[in-house]
This record gives sequence, C-alpha cells and structure tokens, in this order.
Amino acid sequence: MGWEPENVPAIWERVCEEHSGAEDDPIPYKSGMALVAGLYYEEDGTVYRCIRDSGNPVYSPLAELEGLYVEMI
Repeated sequence: MGWEPENVPAIWERVCEEHSGAEDDPIPYKSGMALVAGLYYEEDGTVYRCIRDSGNPVYSPLAELEGLYVEMI
C-alpha cells in the first residue's frame, strides 16, 4: 500500500482539464474536487454554478452543497 489516491483520497484533489467549466461545457463533478466560483459543474444530469470557492476538495454530492457552494441552473 502506498500514497495512491485510492488508498489516501484525503490528500489528493481531482482536476479536470478536458472541460472549460463554462455553462455550455460544465466540468463533470467527482468527489474530491475543489470548487471554483463562476465555473459550472455537472452531476447526475444537473448543472450547477459555483457561487463560492471551496478552497479545499469537497466530498459531498453537489445537491447537498446547494446554497453553500453551488446553485442549480
């Protein structure tokens, strides 16, 4: 066992370089991402706009973060 993400996910942050985070190209959200204000994220077919930087990776579904970090579009 080493320091791979599957062994110690709390020290890793997911990054997506394939999507711009624009409304028409939202970032597919996965647990362990830090959210950036102004970018759009998609989870389970729903698009959310980030209203506040999380600063650190978050692990909850976006629906549970609504009003705190994101708003549904």
